[in-house]
Amino acid sequence: MGRLENARPNSAFRWTESDGFQPLGDLAGGSNDSIAFAISSDGSTIVGRSDSSNGEEAYVWRESHGMMGIGDLPGGDFESTAWHVSATGRFAVGQSDSANGIEAFLYDSETPSGMVGLGDLPGNAFESIATGVSADGKTVVGWSVSSLGATAFLWTESEGMRSLENVLGQDYGLDLGTWRLRQAMGLSDNGLVISGSGLNPQGNLEGWVVYLPEPSSILLMFLGGVMLSMRPKRSQL
Repeated sequence: MGRLENARPNSAFRWTESDGFQPLGDLAGGSNDSIAFAISSDGSTIVGRSDSSNGEEAYVWRESHGMMGIGDLPGGDFESTAWHVSATGRFAVGQSDSANGIEAFLYDSETPSGMVGLGDLPGNAFESIATGVSADGKTVVGWSVSSLGATAFLWTESEGMRSLENVLGQDYGLDLGTWRLRQAMGLSDNGLVISGSGLNPQGNLEGWVVYLPEPSSILLMFLGGVMLSMRPKRSQL
């Protein structure tokens, strides 16, 4: 999965042990340029970005029908990218140019609405990018950008987009001190494990993993070896 420049100019591809490299093609009307970013658990669904007659457009590729463009959010220039796909292949997340600027989206292949904008974090945020989605499509992670820089977010179907720092502090009573969780980049299928990067108390970039077990304790592990654990104030998000 990625971009294969030999078989077809700048073509996204899928690799399997039995068939090797398989070019996925591109959307009609563009400049024969496409790239793949994520694949479903069974390998049947791939998402990414391709040039099309509309511009740079997010796509969903399936074994059953090939590559299909999924459009973009209204109001901005035509541009969208799908960064991640759910385990089942039903949901995709990414970013699109909208009336609000670059905005995170959630795409549901089984609903008429298709691509839905997730907004930005409250305050002066002007950009958001979604990079992970749970198997059921009810939880999304990514980051939102303001004049203060990037801030990791957690979006849920019930509560919308919130700063991950606020979720951990307000809902689970976890004191992060001077840590700043900048980007959430990965999410488990059940929506309870989140990974990303941030700034540690020394101001250096460091990876982290958040575990949200049900219903006992929350564990936040920084990849430098420090772990913080507190009991939650409520059982789940």
